Amino acid sequence: MDKPRRAPPSISTEINVVFPTHDYMGIEVERASSFVSVRAYQSYFITALCENMSARLRGVAKIMHDYSVSVKHSTLGAAPPPDVVAKIMRQRYDTYYFADCELRSGTFRPKGETQSRTMLHLEVKDFKAYKAKARTYSMGDLWIVSTEASFQVNSMSSVGVDRSRAPWIGVVECLWHGLNKNGTCECRLVSPRPARLRDNATMKVYAIHSFNGRGDMDEARNMLSLSDGAPPPLMDSLLGKPPPMELEEEEELYYNDPDTGVDALRRAFTLNEDQARAVSGALASAKTMSQIPIRLIHGPFGSGKTHTIAAFVIKAVSCLKAKQGRILISANTNVAVDRVLTALLDAGFNDFIRVGSVRKIDPTILPYSLHVKTGKGKSHIKELEAMLNEATSSRSKTILKQEIATLSSGKLGMRKALLKKCSVVGVTCTSSCNEELQGMKFTVTVLDECSQMTETSSLLPIVNSHCQTLVAVGDPNQLPPVLECFAEENGHSKFTRNPLNTPLFTRMSTLGHSKLTLRTQYRLHPALSKVPNACFYDGVLLDGVRASDRKALIKLSNGGELPPILWWDTNGMDQRDGGSRYNVTEADRVTCIVKRLLECGISARQIGVIAPYVAQSQLITNKFTNISTVETEVKRATKDTEVEDADADVEEESFSPSDIQVSTVDAFQGQEKEVIILTLCGSPASNFITDERINVALTRAKRHLIIVGAAMVVQRAGVRAWSDTLKLARTTPNGYVPVGALTNETLHKWNTAMDETDNDVIDVSQSDSQPKASNRSCIIRDALVELQFDQKMYWNLYCAVMRGLTYEHEESRAFFMSSPLIPLIRRMEPKLIAKDGTLAWHQPRTRRILTQEVLPEFRRFIEGEYGREWGTLDKLISAFENRDAFLKDPTGFGWLCVQDAGAEADSLAQADDWARTDFVPPKRQSSSASQDSWD
Repeated sequence: MDKPRRAPPSISTEINVVFPTHDYMGIEVERASSFVSVRAYQSYFITALCENMSARLRGVAKIMHDYSVSVKHSTLGAAPPPDVVAKIMRQRYDTYYFADCELRSGTFRPKGETQSRTMLHLEVKDFKAYKAKARTYSMGDLWIVSTEASFQVNSMSSVGVDRSRAPWIGVVECLWHGLNKNGTCECRLVSPRPARLRDNATMKVYAIHSFNGRGDMDEARNMLSLSDGAPPPLMDSLLGKPPPMELEEEEELYYNDPDTGVDALRRAFTLNEDQARAVSGALASAKTMSQIPIRLIHGPFGSGKTHTIAAFVIKAVSCLKAKQGRILISANTNVAVDRVLTALLDAGFNDFIRVGSVRKIDPTILPYSLHVKTGKGKSHIKELEAMLNEATSSRSKTILKQEIATLSSGKLGMRKALLKKCSVVGVTCTSSCNEELQGMKFTVTVLDECSQMTETSSLLPIVNSHCQTLVAVGDPNQLPPVLECFAEENGHSKFTRNPLNTPLFTRMSTLGHSKLTLRTQYRLHPALSKVPNACFYDGVLLDGVRASDRKALIKLSNGGELPPILWWDTNGMDQRDGGSRYNVTEADRVTCIVKRLLECGISARQIGVIAPYVAQSQLITNKFTNISTVETEVKRATKDTEVEDADADVEEESFSPSDIQVSTVDAFQGQEKEVIILTLCGSPASNFITDERINVALTRAKRHLIIVGAAMVVQRAGVRAWSDTLKLARTTPNGYVPVGALTNETLHKWNTAMDETDNDVIDVSQSDSQPKASNRSCIIRDALVELQFDQKMYWNLYCAVMRGLTYEHEESRAFFMSSPLIPLIRRMEPKLIAKDGTLAWHQPRTRRILTQEVLPEFRRFIEGEYGREWGTLDKLISAFENRDAFLKDPTGFGWLCVQDAGAEADSLAQADDWARTDFVPPKRQSSSASQDSWD
């Protein structure tokens, strides 16, 4: 790999975010586990934060570079006008580009202040070119601004003598809650100031709205605060001072303590040996029986991390009460914080306050929350009312109604008073900076999912809590921090371009801080834990559940049962969607499997679908949304007359595919389901799917893991975890479905697993609810044949849809809505067009349905009837357009369409080559074992 494009600058404590070149590969710095001073610590991580923001901006740099290259090679020979460029950027790259902007520097004296200060304002005059619903603007948004329309700036050596007129590109941070009605916001430069932007000066610029960097900026400024005033109590440990050594005799003193020792804790909280030792050690540090300031708890999948944290918190509150000690519970996500607080409630402990945004707090925790989102009580009530409309359980609805009543009566102020007195506060890392918590001190900070957050995120609650003891819980073998990373030549080199990739949990472990592993997992069927245990945990994990605790939910008509692991082999082609991927064959197979599981009486909340890529997740979600609720013959555990008296904590069972959680691997961390369906979408051969992601994907299912993907790709990839999983499936009775197996014939053999004592569940195999072949495609084809749908009609429809979606072209929208195809489209997508006949053109869901469901369905018909070439843009343009006139289409659609046609042709050629070389069907085995028991 080439060396970095620019020489590594000396790391700095200044916040300086540089807009990179499209091929920028980052700077290399030496990996650091310890630091000689606070300043060195600040410099290392502030530079890392700025580099990470530059890495995230690299996507915009690549877009502008690719666009410039396409213009250079265009037959037009010149770039389109700025307003057309803006539309092209939005349609092709999903980038918000503004051509009419000003950056103004002015000196003002704010009302009520005695001294003047210089402020910087960005005015985006053409911000209304995009509808309000299509884009929101927030405090902390980063805007890329430049004097050059192309956002391409040459080196200073080519500028000449007058540097004040040099082309410039930089980044500004929005300080207001978005743009005002005039498109203006106050901002702060986070890049070097241009020479021409003097005080009280105005500079004409182009602008691109980028990502929200508020969290990154908060972390950088929190780092800067370390040199203000007294350092936090844990500063020496953070700098890398070795932890104090403890003799085995000293450990035995607190492990055998009659109140906080291992045996006492096991009895009091139903803990296993490892959990009790972890809690006992953390209590010893909190009570200063031990001089170790940082305790690390390594909790693999299903090891009871949350239960362990709850036990520690409850006991620590009791131990610290005499000294008025307090505990801060923090994590990177709201879900993780609420999970711990819910565990405390389940254990009968409620002496806590949850600080955060009302919309992001679990309804169960709302009665113990202090809402800190900007706004008054009325805005909070509106949010609660919206949550009430979305609630699915009786308990949640009751809690939300009570919370609305509390806000309406003005009693929220009582909780503010409790915030200063309560023993425990729960807050996300980001919200730990909230002014409500300023000045408060906590004896202990508990960081859950610490291995999943950057060190700079971990530092927010550590610094703001002024804690003396840190209890960090995590699993380095699961997902690391989610970052935009630079490519590394060697991930184990002494140098790195991604310093933030190493979490605080990992660095403290490297330095020798006390770490205890919870070795017993209570989630997975023992058969499912074999592969991740061997591949990611060196075989040290123990199973806390037996196979009999995880009985199969599906019986097979051949007398067997659905095994814990099932691999359904496919040979569908992956397709790209920008930087993401999707596979229609796998998505269709997943949909069929889900429908059958629901028909067999397995509720939606028991099923989860994991996809490696966002595009695949969205495709499956769309398919689920379009399936009407499955009518099942399953009885409830209570009689109809007893439903109203059912436990309010129980969620109302749903058997609708649209209620099934479909998420990427990253979004599923920390969750579990009885049945997980994992669609591979070619991921075993991708560098994106790391060992950590594989570990998470394989450890979410309690009873059944159903993998849908190409076994051939797995065999070629050579990744041990995938290979071992495929081998396990192939050697498990009924564990492998070959490529040639018929979907409906296979699923026909799945029936409800019924215990002899369970008379309330009807065996679906005896009912009329058998899977039937979907007639959707047949209905669509018959309708299109009747309408005499041909290539010209398809091309007109395609143009109308794309112009209507991207360019808000009213004539195209009217053409589409008057099309004779509308009745058919209504049948295909019942929720697309409103009852009053209107279509929400600006909604992302409308774009997804039209471009990923409707148009592809019509294109498949055209390809089947008239030949594959008629589904390509190049063929359609040649047949129905004057190419020169089409290129000059005033909306910009024609120019963009021609570019896409060329890219499509290249992609198809590459796909054909790849298909011929890669998808070689495996040799048919002579043994009948390959067919398993499906015949």
